[in-house]
Amino acid sequence: MSTSKRVLGRGLGALLKGTSDSGHDNQVQNIEISRITPNPFQPRRSFTTESIQELAESIQKNDLIQPIVLRSNIETNEYEIVTGERRFRAFNFLRKEYIPAIIRQFDDQEMLVNALIENIQREDLSPLEEAHSYQKLIGQFSLTHEDLAATVGKSRSHISNSLRLLKLPEAILDYLESGLISPGAARALLPLINTDLQRKVASEVIVQGMNVRQIEKYVKEILARDSSIPSTKQSVQVVNAGFQSEEETIKALTGLPCKIKSSRKGHRLEIEFTQAEQLKSLIEKLKTLG
Repeated sequence: MSTSKRVLGRGLGALLKGTSDSGHDNQVQNIEISRITPNPFQPRRSFTTESIQELAESIQKNDLIQPIVLRSNIETNEYEIVTGERRFRAFNFLRKEYIPAIIRQFDDQEMLVNALIENIQREDLSPLEEAHSYQKLIGQFSLTHEDLAATVGKSRSHISNSLRLLKLPEAILDYLESGLISPGAARALLPLINTDLQRKVASEVIVQGMNVRQIEKYVKEILARDSSIPSTKQSVQVVNAGFQSEEETIKALTGLPCKIKSSRKGHRLEIEFTQAEQLKSLIEKLKTLG
């Protein structure tokens, strides 16, 4: 198991403690807000004005209970937020000049881990942001769903169901992000592999206000009515039909999670990656085999 994977499995608190700068372990300093920039790896795409105002009112009344965590940039003499962006935004809202902070030294990888796990464990993310966060962690550290579940304190089924959302077309993900449909309603559309049909049914779901059970029943009726429409059960059988060892071998060679899926037409190899660099690295490795 790699070092990064071992560190990740210890959780957010251990990672923070394990990578802190010895000279500034838990020392709280008042840092000038104008010298602080957001975390470039922040998974949250939006912060509602209402939630920031509520937090600002709480801070105004009770003071800041937990300092934010920053990393210093020696070249610019500024700081980047590791954890605590909502608190930082609340202090900005209150027009404060300084904010209590703990300075730690992190590399980019550790910044990514902290940003993702903090938001996941505190349930600050939307369903889609959460799914993208799981995808990033799996891709960055070649984790299995079991590994990730243990790391973030969720069940394996929760991780799998969250990631299934990313198989839906962009239009439905937009509905999900805007709150027009729930994660359960979105997943109920997955048996309809045809994306045009998924979008059509999603629109009907929104207009008619269907609940999850109604959607599942409606989808079954559509598939039963027209046998020419492929479903997920018809087109692809469940993974790991005797290829577990091959999957582990490919994962060890590429450093990327993979699945071998079987259907009536044959077998399909799927390799997951989240960054362009991972794809480039995979291509270079394949070239050496030629």
